[in-house]
Amino acid sequence: MGKNGFSLVELLIAVGIIAILAAASTASYRNLRMQASERGAAVHGGTVAQAVAGYLALYLGEDAPSLHNRLGLPSGSWQWIPSAGSRLQSSISNPKDCTQPFTLPDPTGNPTRFSWSRAPRNTGCVVGLQTAGNTTRITVVTWVQGGRRVYVDGQEY
Repeated sequence: MGKNGFSLVELLIAVGIIAILAAASTASYRNLRMQASERGAAVHGGTVAQAVAGYLALYLGEDAPSLHNRLGLPSGSWQWIPSAGSRLQSSISNPKDCTQPFTLPDPTGNPTRFSWSRAPRNTGCVVGLQTAGNTTRITVVTWVQGGRRVYVDGQEY
């Protein structure tokens, strides 16, 4: 007698293999998505840091604390930082949110060419003062909610 169709065991094995492949591809997709989000956070932090550095290079008479006080960004925005960033929280003072688009104003209040766009979705970004020895500088910290990495001035911390 000839057989028509598949047996129950054959169907269960095929469904099992498909389920394993689907689970593996879903986990891989999540990892790729998190890597892309973290790369976006690093790029945003680097963009903000470059805008601040370019501004300070052009307006040499303004130091980091006075620029920081004049930025006019919202304050108190340490929304969430992974445990790796806990050391940063204690070393950065007066954090200001840099997730929204912003153009740095010159000392007279006019807009300059130094700016950044909105941070990628689920990305946290703060600009704060960091003091090391006798030097105080502006530091940009970015992270992805749910991620494991923290970026300082666009570089992994």
